[in-house]
Amino acid sequence: MEKSLETKGKRYIIAENSYWFQDIAHILKNNTNNGYKFETKPVPSWLFGLASFFSSTAKVWKYREGKRYVLDNTRSKNELGL
Repeated sequence: MEKSLETKGKRYIIAENSYWFQDIAHILKNNTNNGYKFETKPVPSWLFGLASFFSSTAKVWKYREGKRYVLDNTRSKNELGL
């Protein structure tokens, strides 16, 4: 009961690791057999640039392209016992 009071109202990152989208595509392609095809080639930078004129989502992805986001789940492990 004490543990739940400690964690009440907090937000936690629950993640095993950080992956590039291309790595995720390879994992899905190699470990699923459901008829879906997964593209594993990276999207060219110029295509993000072109699409960003028409789509706000593409504009965000253009900004994030090539940046690595590392997640730290230490607090989740310590406070939630994961």
